[in-house]
Amino acid sequence: MTFYHGPHESVRSQPVKRPQKLLGQPVQRRAKRLGSASSNQPLRSSRLLSLCTRYIARLPIPAVETDQDLGRLSAGERGFLRGLRWRTSITAFTISVVCALGFFLPAYVGWYPEARVLVFGYPFQFQWAFWLAMAVWLVIEIGLLMRLNLRSAQQAAVGTGFLSADNRSQREREVVRIALATPARELARFGLDPYQDANLVGLFVFNLLQMTKGLLAHQIARLVLIGIGGRAALRAVLDFSGLPIYGAINVLAVNKILTEAEIIIMGRKAIEEVASSLPNVPGNAAFEDSIYDALQFIAMSKRDFHPNHVALADAVLKHYRIPLRESHRFTEDSVTRVKRLPPEQRKVVSLVVVAGLVLDGRLSARESKRLARLEGPTLLGVSEAQISKWAARFKSGEGISDLLQHECFAIR
Repeated sequence: MTFYHGPHESVRSQPVKRPQKLLGQPVQRRAKRLGSASSNQPLRSSRLLSLCTRYIARLPIPAVETDQDLGRLSAGERGFLRGLRWRTSITAFTISVVCALGFFLPAYVGWYPEARVLVFGYPFQFQWAFWLAMAVWLVIEIGLLMRLNLRSAQQAAVGTGFLSADNRSQREREVVRIALATPARELARFGLDPYQDANLVGLFVFNLLQMTKGLLAHQIARLVLIGIGGRAALRAVLDFSGLPIYGAINVLAVNKILTEAEIIIMGRKAIEEVASSLPNVPGNAAFEDSIYDALQFIAMSKRDFHPNHVALADAVLKHYRIPLRESHRFTEDSVTRVKRLPPEQRKVVSLVVVAGLVLDGRLSARESKRLARLEGPTLLGVSEAQISKWAARFKSGEGISDLLQHECFAIR
């Protein structure tokens, strides 16, 4: 099974009951604001994609003993990935420290010359060398971290059995997408909107905090040092107090890339298992609406464009030959509609919801609250704790066989 890379293909034998436009206007407008783009199109920069692909193509394939089972990790694969995390973390921290020292040490001893300029008739000391050095070291650090992300994603793909010397030419491009953390914007093509009823101001503030978390943490550290040793003590370490903070942020970032690489790769096999376990229950309009309700609920709960959710939506809609919709909203009536379904159809909807919540490897507190408000444990037949356990097992490389074999999803 491959990831969704193009328009959803409807089955010709299925009568089309409604126009199948690729993008509904409400979702299309939102997708444009979010920078939506098909995965068949180049990434933000085709030159960057080509450069990264050529770099990965030159990397050697490490010798790793794999079992070729993408859905589960063997003991040898776990050991290799564990060592990869340690090596990548140490390298990321070292890059941060070396680049920071390379920039701050000359500034600390006063090696950066300044120029005296007049601004509206007032003299002004322009630290041109300081800002030039900052830009140069920033570019160096970003370049080194990008190379590290590409190398670690490539090794993670090899360690999970996804990439080998035989298929590297077909799969290296996808490894680049994982390493660059390219969002799967194709979710909008199904008429699904992760940001339905979202507080856009709150999202903006959250993303702003995410982008400035290093600066904020550094300022907090400075305030702590002022309280402990006073301003005189702080002056001696002012430029270096952020080294461990920025190093830790880099470590967290590269580990996130590795985790996402493992989850996306293992998700391919897991989605194949979900698709093969979907029963051929008789369909109707209410069932199709409930399937779309399930997919929209997953999108809203995750507030994200994740490749696994795109692949799951594609597999489910194709299996039941459900035409694409321009847009679909999840409402309170959606829960009532699911409760009115026959038991066989209701189990299918429950399986889709639970699989969608599990396939990114985590169940957040926000998702748990949403489940509780919608009577999730009663409606789905499984508790939040059980869903969290399945997500943790999937993330650790144990697959989703326990989920698929659960009695709540068995259809006799």
